[in-house]
Amino acid sequence: MTTSLRRKLMRGEAIRRVLNRAADRAGICSLADLKAAYTIELDEHRAEIAAAVEHAMSRHRAVSQSRRDTHLRCVICDRPIVGAKRASRRYCSAAHRQRAYRQSRL
Repeated sequence: MTTSLRRKLMRGEAIRRVLNRAADRAGICSLADLKAAYTIELDEHRAEIAAAVEHAMSRHRAVSQSRRDTHLRCVICDRPIVGAKRASRRYCSAAHRQRAYRQSRL
């Protein structure tokens, strides 16, 4: 994952942590207050937040990889599509994609 995505996720986690505490919510009257609160949260607990984000990202990678490997099957031969980079992939090879196109033209 890119570092900008990691930064956004860390910022989101810090905002979530700040908004989950009633005392912090009470002190937030504007967006500037919210930014100050989550910036302080990030500075004080950066390692904790980074660990939570890494855990969530690794869990997401594992789930998406297992879904990709188990649920995607070729429309023509019904074999599993291994290593698909897109969840919308329908064929295991270019030859099967071509065969499906030719059958649809009949």
